[in-house]
Formats: sequence, C-alpha cells, structure tokens
Amino acid sequence: MKAWLCVLASCLLFACAASATRAEGFSEGQNPTEERVVLELNRIESQPKACRLYLLLRNGRAEVFERLTLDLVFFDRDAIIDRRFSVEAGPIAARKTSLKQLDVPDLSCENLGSLLLNAVPSCQTSDQNHGDCIALVALKNRTDITFFK
Repeated sequence: MKAWLCVLASCLLFACAASATRAEGFSEGQNPTEERVVLELNRIESQPKACRLYLLLRNGRAEVFERLTLDLVFFDRDAIIDRRFSVEAGPIAARKTSLKQLDVPDLSCENLGSLLLNAVPSCQTSDQNHGDCIALVALKNRTDITFFK
C-alpha cells in the first residue's frame, strides 16, 4: 500500500511540475530542471546598414544571470568568416524568457550563411562565476541559416 501511495504522489508531483513549466513560458519539450539557458535564434531581418538578429534567451535555472557574454562568429554563404562579435546578453532573470535584439553593423543578412556560438566567456550569477559556461547553453534555431556551437 505504501509503495502505491509513493507512486501516486510521484505522478502528482510530476504533473504539477509539468503544469508549472508550461505556465512559466517553457515549451513542453524543454525541462527547466536541466538548469540550462536556451539561446534561440528567432528571426533575422535586414536593416539599412546592419543585420538585425532577434535572440530569445530562456533561463531554466533558479538563479539570475548577472552576466552572460556571448562570443559569436558570423560566416558568409561560402563558409568564410565574416566577423567575430561579442555581446553581453545579461542580466537574465531566473526561469524567465528575455529578448535580445542585436544589430550587427555592415553585415548583409542576405549573405549570412551560418552563426557559431564560439564561446560563452562569462556566465556569472550573483553568487558564483560558472566554469564551463558554454555547457550551460543549449541552442535553438527558427531561421534559414545554420546556428551551431
């Protein structure tokens, strides 16, 4: 009888956690207990003198990232490096989705072939600076270009 009650309690706990996950803006396929930051390349649009990138950052952790620095490398359609660009994406609230709009000057969106997340040199929370920052970041892409790490 005790084992049956434990199984029932576990199922209820799982159902409540799944419901809370959907309510907090995380997709059903993403489990915030993985304690990762999902970096989504959501949209790219041409500007008169720049290429604008819309990056969604979903913090699955229970802590605020005061700093989250992204080292990005842009490749043209021939897989030749166009430029390297560093951007500060923090702060990011705990268990929150944020939008970072990035204008890269003198970059042609039409000639952009791929984007590399080369490194995450800094991922600092209020209480510690995490060592292996790039391992904390998962990638998602909704554009036609390749986005990889």
